[in-house]
Amino acid sequence: MAVAQELVVHLSDIVLRRSTRAIEGKLRMEGLCEVGGIAAAGLGWTEQRLAAEIDVVTSLKTSMARAWMK
Repeated sequence: MAVAQELVVHLSDIVLRRSTRAIEGKLRMEGLCEVGGIAAAGLGWTEQRLAAEIDVVTSLKTSMARAWMK
């Protein structure tokens, strides 16, 4: 599975380091959930782990947006 080959540990590894969607400001919740679902299936995450990973990315995205606004 690609997530294992890429040494993905967190959802943020995918959306912030291996994709330009977040950098371009095009990362939306729908896409985040879709990518998260794929990662969860490949990495054996529980629903709770997936929810926590999505929360982390959402928080990071908000923090990054605030930093850019300064």
